[in-house]
Amino acid sequence: MKQNRLMAAVTLGLFAAAGVAQAADGWYVAPSVGYYNNDKDRLTEEGSVFGALGIGKYFNNNAALEFAIDRTNRTNDWPASGSFQNMAATLTYRQFFGEGAFKPYVLVGGGASLHERDGFDRGWDFVAQAGAGLAYDFSERVRGRAEAFYRYDFDDESVPGADNFGDWVLALGVQVALGEIAPPPPPAAPPPPPPPPAEPHCSELDSDGDGVNNCDDRCPNTPAGTVVGPDGCELQVAIDLRGVEFDFDKATLRPESRQTLDEATEVLRQYPDIRVEVAGHTDSVGSDQYNQGLSERRAKAVFDYLVGNGIDSGRLNARGYGESSPIADNATREGRQRNRRVELVVQ
Repeated sequence: MKQNRLMAAVTLGLFAAAGVAQAADGWYVAPSVGYYNNDKDRLTEEGSVFGALGIGKYFNNNAALEFAIDRTNRTNDWPASGSFQNMAATLTYRQFFGEGAFKPYVLVGGGASLHERDGFDRGWDFVAQAGAGLAYDFSERVRGRAEAFYRYDFDDESVPGADNFGDWVLALGVQVALGEIAPPPPPAAPPPPPPPPAEPHCSELDSDGDGVNNCDDRCPNTPAGTVVGPDGCELQVAIDLRGVEFDFDKATLRPESRQTLDEATEVLRQYPDIRVEVAGHTDSVGSDQYNQGLSERRAKAVFDYLVGNGIDSGRLNARGYGESSPIADNATREGRQRNRRVELVVQ
């Protein structure tokens, strides 16, 4: 009885003095106390308490092997006096599960038990045990555990006419880490910053919005609305339609106008990206309303000629201006003739 009290005191003392980190090499001590539910064939009282002390080692966070010695003193039912003492030395494997503070586990092990019963031979017999338990991590150094296991004792000497006994065992204990404190694992390295977005290739950029990519643009930052050529520079396109004039009150092309329009067609073919306005004009003879319609018919005549010679209609915009934009004096015959015209305005 004094022994059991001593083991309990040791257990509580170690528990109270525990630190805060598991040993770096995995070694620990494990004092415990418990209760035997004795096999009735032992001819002892139904239950007895015991004390145990173990030393073990973790091989990883959840697997440990422990050597322990426990001792109990049973009270005999037969013979009526005397004592029956047992001391067991066992090697037990425990497998823990989970990563939280509470960890269920299973155990399996074996060893030898020394039987000392008054009036019988003193001897060692093999024991085997298996069971389960629940552990709780009070800190990184201290782990409490409660377990129940079945111990099978191959004792064939301590009770006349009876061999082999099975006892149920309940135990409460702690594991206290030994040695240096294992440093906490270093924090995970922060992920590398994402790579900067790839700079777009100059062929994908048009900084001045002139329709020519930056690779090919030899004249960057051209003003908005500037008509540019394939090199991004302002397009110097001269489309001279002088000579494309019309008879009085007519919207039909003169034969001599066709050569001028053919030259304009060739210029438009050389620069397929430019767009032009086909602008029709009249002299001042007649009403404004009539001259507006006449100028539109003249613009349409030139428009149709250019389209008929292969110029995409989407590049052309026919518009009449009536008598609003004279280039010569309408008071003279020659001035009025010059004002009856169509112009191509590059846009």
